[in-house]
Amino acid sequence: MRVLPDFDGDTIPDELDDDDDNDGYSDKEEENKDSDPFDETSVPVEGFEIIIPNTEISLGAWDLIGISTGIPLIIFLSFSLLTRNKRTARFKERLESASTREEISEVAEGYERALMFRLIGPHQGMRLERIRAEADDMLEENERRFRYKLEDEEEKEIPEITEDKAQFYDQIDQTPLVEQAAGMVDEEETEPERSIPIDTKETMIDDEGRRWYIEDDGTHWWRSREEEEWTRLEPEDS
Repeated sequence: MRVLPDFDGDTIPDELDDDDDNDGYSDKEEENKDSDPFDETSVPVEGFEIIIPNTEISLGAWDLIGISTGIPLIIFLSFSLLTRNKRTARFKERLESASTREEISEVAEGYERALMFRLIGPHQGMRLERIRAEADDMLEENERRFRYKLEDEEEKEIPEITEDKAQFYDQIDQTPLVEQAAGMVDEEETEPERSIPIDTKETMIDDEGRRWYIEDDGTHWWRSREEEEWTRLEPEDS
């Protein structure tokens, strides 16, 4: 007669007992969850789990996290892949219609941001960058042509103004101007009127009280009172 071991003393031999430690968890479940099937204080850790009704499918915490993040990511990637061509075409149209460097820079920032968020592909970003460079070169060429056109127009206007001035002066009788210029030359050649300072001290006073000042060259100056200006005595008056 052989006695079969019974760990938990529930009269069910361990060979036939699904729960040897009688802790409410089967031996197989404890082994799968790293718990000791012969220790009633060692039980599996209860995790968050959702069982789909009418099925034997259960969803744990990690399953739910994967679903909540994976499904939106899949939707976003699918949306970006399906709309890349239309989005690239809009960027291309805006680049080709840009008329200033500010507009080109604004479009470039837009498609660079779209490239960062995977809304357009790398090859589409490279194509847009090439179109941007061509648009920038075309804008620079237009500015250069406009600048040269303005310079040519200014050069054409200068001879016309000079010719108009020449025709204007040819139609005017310049004889009075010439005579006036000749008179100004004669006035410049005439000796300017001489004078001496009012505070010049007289050299003599005559019997009538007139004050006289005689220069070294014999020129005579006179005045009646000390506060008056000196008057030159002309040679024929002396």
